[in-house]
Amino acid sequence: MGPKFNNPLYFEEDGVLEVCGPANFGPNDVLLKVEKITIIDHEGHVVEQSFDPPILVGSGDPMWESEIEDGRGRLVPGPARGVAQGRVRTRDNGERGIGWADRFDLVNPGTFFEDTAGG
Repeated sequence: MGPKFNNPLYFEEDGVLEVCGPANFGPNDVLLKVEKITIIDHEGHVVEQSFDPPILVGSGDPMWESEIEDGRGRLVPGPARGVAQGRVRTRDNGERGIGWADRFDLVNPGTFFEDTAGG
């Protein structure tokens, strides 16, 4: 199993940040439980979100996803990094902890074309 964050991640019109990425299940993995996400923007703002119950993703679903309410109010567009923690259940009913980290851009769709055009 090798989950990742999508790049870029987008703020929605209402300020919610959609957080998602591929689950990348291995041949013996049957369930991903996403328990916590931490995002740090390029200005050092930190948002932590714990999920109880966890986000459950079965092996037939290629993506994990969630939302961070008021993401735009707590994070700024631009380069960021994220860390996620969870658990993986395997075919033999075993379970192990998993974590992953990625770098990505936080994008405000309203200014996307301005940002990419350099203005």
